[in-house]
Amino acid sequence: MEPLRLFHSTRSTQHKTVGWNKRSGSAITLWNLGSSDPKNRVVARITRAHYTWQAVEPEINPATSQPSTAPIANPDMNMPNKYEPLRNMESFTEDMFNRIIAFQEKKHHAWNNNLSFAARIKDLPLHNLIFSNPDRDPEKFSATVAPFYPLREEMQKIAFYVQQLADNPVVCDIYPGNGFIGSLLGREGIELRGLKNHAPDSKPNQITSFFDAEHFRYSDEPLAQLPFDAALVSWPPAHSNPSTALVQRKTGLLIYIFTEHVDPSTQQRQTGSDEMLATLAGDYRLIDSWEVIRPKDILHNIWPDMTPSIEETRHVHIYAHNSVDNLQAPQAIPPAQSYDWEKDLQMALLALQAKQEVQARGFPA
Repeated sequence: MEPLRLFHSTRSTQHKTVGWNKRSGSAITLWNLGSSDPKNRVVARITRAHYTWQAVEPEINPATSQPSTAPIANPDMNMPNKYEPLRNMESFTEDMFNRIIAFQEKKHHAWNNNLSFAARIKDLPLHNLIFSNPDRDPEKFSATVAPFYPLREEMQKIAFYVQQLADNPVVCDIYPGNGFIGSLLGREGIELRGLKNHAPDSKPNQITSFFDAEHFRYSDEPLAQLPFDAALVSWPPAHSNPSTALVQRKTGLLIYIFTEHVDPSTQQRQTGSDEMLATLAGDYRLIDSWEVIRPKDILHNIWPDMTPSIEETRHVHIYAHNSVDNLQAPQAIPPAQSYDWEKDLQMALLALQAKQEVQARGFPA
């Protein structure tokens, strides 16, 4: 979780028609929305602290009576409208910035632990799962909400494996933090138990309590005495190796969520240890794994006043004990509504893709 540099943005309500050429003081970017028709284009006018997105008519060359820029061919005839959501970028940006500001000012429901978990995660910005709040004291607190943004699809996938272990399987969340990640898994029909005192030296989240009481509860029992079918090892502290105790008790399923990122200043891993997975050799087999890559400057590249961020690769490894067999891999998990922060993610990734496509065609972006 990277520290947040405060940004300021003033979004003008005055819409000025702009064209393909660069105008003084602002960069103007033409986005082709998968159509060869020059009218089906969206222009982003970006100045410092000014974002305006709008559909425009192309500029006409008076000598030829033709658009001043040649139409861009449709890159994918099977998806002619894949960039269509970018037409709503102005209203989307307005809403997103309002949600981010509300969170920073602690007016977002996420800060109110008297509300239901569903109410607290509603409209939670992606920004606040990448950056901590500006008033967080890093000497006292870890990430404000969570150290990474989870995806609904991967929570479903993990739950699919766990549900094959027993009729009512229990998952032990080894490093539960404020309960946020464990609760999301629990909402897929899994009972979660968070070890309350397993890592007493770990810093609490800035939002210290953020769990769904219907699916998640803390346990004061030590790991050796708590009955459970699977273990969630999410963002284990640096240098830790929880695998030794889990191997000794022959836990049926182990889910590791971690990054191999190394702090360049200290040359130390951000999560876990080299021995964490090596300890499993001989007793466990890897049955599934995937990566979630957060592109460098994922928000800053689209909204320049927002804070830059490093690229981060998050790994998810699922191991089964050798005594556990006949586990089926998920073939077709029914689609479910994504988390609200995934809407921000999808828009940012789509805008990045459009920007890269425009640049690849030799146009400024």
